[in-house]
Amino acid sequence: MNALNLTPDGGYDSQDIVNEDTSLYISEALLFAIALEHDSLKPQLRRTAQATVNYARFENDTSEMWVDDMRVFAAEALYMMATKDADDAIYLAQLFIPYWDDEHANGYEDMLLNLLKHHGWCDAMMKAFIWCDNAAFRFAFYGCNWDESSPQYQPLGEYLQQNPQHYPRFIELITQRFTAQPMLAYSEDEDLSSQKPVLEIYKSLFPELCSSNRKISTNNSGVTLSITTSKMRRWIYSYIWKIRSIPPW
Repeated sequence: MNALNLTPDGGYDSQDIVNEDTSLYISEALLFAIALEHDSLKPQLRRTAQATVNYARFENDTSEMWVDDMRVFAAEALYMMATKDADDAIYLAQLFIPYWDDEHANGYEDMLLNLLKHHGWCDAMMKAFIWCDNAAFRFAFYGCNWDESSPQYQPLGEYLQQNPQHYPRFIELITQRFTAQPMLAYSEDEDLSSQKPVLEIYKSLFPELCSSNRKISTNNSGVTLSITTSKMRRWIYSYIWKIRSIPPW
């Protein structure tokens, strides 16, 4: 029920599910909910989740993801998976593609915030953050949006500042991600040579950069967490440059 209520037309109760007159399409969510009760099915569920993500990334267009006039496919199912196991949060994070209809498909941002409140900034949640290619949804992990930049949970940048022992792992997760897969551009009209994916990840670490005109401030030591650490920056640059034709900076 929690998963259904984190959608644009939320506010359901149990009667909405059993009512024969309802137009609520929840067969997908119910199937996943039942399957999640059987640990032996986890490999199949993960393969299904990955196939769903692959399709969403291939289309990169919310208009190809609707199951009815209010909701997109898979979100509730992947949210339930991630609630049960933080390692599965990466699937939901990838589902939120760059070319997202934030006018009609809104409300899903709270799924990521709820997951973070449930699991905290563990390794799996940092990984999910890094694998999310939509900047608005990365800010949504800690409850920020373009209109309200006050976080509802500790931003990842602040967490890394306070827990520097986890920063090397954060860098490792970034390199692993871009070794495996490039970041999606917003649309096919984007100039790929101008994309700076690693910088985009860093720009979403702090709420101060959550606005339509995001720029890194050179006067705010918090915002510039280790982007100004030239040794680490050169290390990331050299590593990514070897494996991708698009430079990260």
